[in-house]
Amino acid sequence: MPDQDPDGPSGPPPHPLDRPWVHPSEIPSTRPHRPPTGRRVRDALPLALAGVAGAVATLVVLAATGALTGNGGGPDRAASAGRATALGVTETARSSGASVVAVVIGSALGSRRASGVHLRDGHVVTNATALAGASLIQVVTGDGAVHEADVVGSDPLSDLALLRIDVLPPRPARLAAPGTVRVGDPVVAVAGGDGSHRWMAAGVVASRGGWVRDGNGRTRAGLMTTDRPMPPGAAGGPLLDRYGRVVGILCGGTEDGTAAIAVPADWVRTVIEQLQTRGRVVPGYLGIRVTEARGEVRVAAVDPESPAARAGLRPGDRVLAVAGRTVRSAATLVYEVQHRPPGSRVELRVERQGRRLRLQTSVAAPPAPSPEPTVSPVVAVGTAAAAVGRDHGGR
Repeated sequence: MPDQDPDGPSGPPPHPLDRPWVHPSEIPSTRPHRPPTGRRVRDALPLALAGVAGAVATLVVLAATGALTGNGGGPDRAASAGRATALGVTETARSSGASVVAVVIGSALGSRRASGVHLRDGHVVTNATALAGASLIQVVTGDGAVHEADVVGSDPLSDLALLRIDVLPPRPARLAAPGTVRVGDPVVAVAGGDGSHRWMAAGVVASRGGWVRDGNGRTRAGLMTTDRPMPPGAAGGPLLDRYGRVVGILCGGTEDGTAAIAVPADWVRTVIEQLQTRGRVVPGYLGIRVTEARGEVRVAAVDPESPAARAGLRPGDRVLAVAGRTVRSAATLVYEVQHRPPGSRVELRVERQGRRLRLQTSVAAPPAPSPEPTVSPVVAVGTAAAAVGRDHGGR
């Protein structure tokens, strides 16, 4: 037998899902192929897109990992199980990808790309930071057509923005219901590419609902993270579950660059509703400051004449649950209050001197416009300080 060339190939090429990114055409389909219909508009973008194609083509949002496979079995069996799970989720995402669009942003510094999700009424939800300094915004839909977009509004707290274009999607996005995604669930991240060509990759939800320190150094509550970093061009794109539902909108990366961050679908829905009705988002305000230690969240102060004061909350109360969610971190309390529109009813369960109480209240609008969340020694729910003084690592 002749000697094997040490510089030659040592085996078959890697499976597409063993790579950090994959094009939908490389995923074996269980459905008959249908050629694209409609007129594809080529070379229609008036904005310079030099250097963007490479960033989109190397999308590295998520990857299929052993976390998809559960326990048991050796490496080969784990890899096969992970690929099988990712194949099913990615096939679903491919069939649901008609709602994913590319967003092209022109500014005095040139042009750049983001992604977006096309909604039933023709609006497009995307990432707010990506639109900063924009002088022209265009949306490239799945048929390759280019549409000029108007900004309906944006929300700095969630980092989401809503655009309006004069076309309805052939298959609108479906937002998942609250509580339908858990840590470890398989998801697929989809980026808009150039509208007619998208990139996607499968992975898992790494965390949800805790503190996350983002790439701008802000400590934020209630977000989801994935198990891989997010490159430019994917912001505003969706995380889809195995049923093709949008469980989150990608909005950036963690401070250490190791994970992507997404706004969960229930928060997305609230932001969309408020931007459509009033053009801005008013965060919920309860009027308490809390401390967090050893898994306990306690009321440190109550603002006079606030919803918390009217409900009977007192300093020293331990908060056990809010709106039915167990509170083990101040992040849960911050999220459940801030993302609710003013007037929303909430129930608080607290412990006071060994007695457990149920208190009913409604969140209100903040007494004054809240600036960007800042790091503070305490958590002021619904006020300016929406973070704690130490890094909670997204727990």
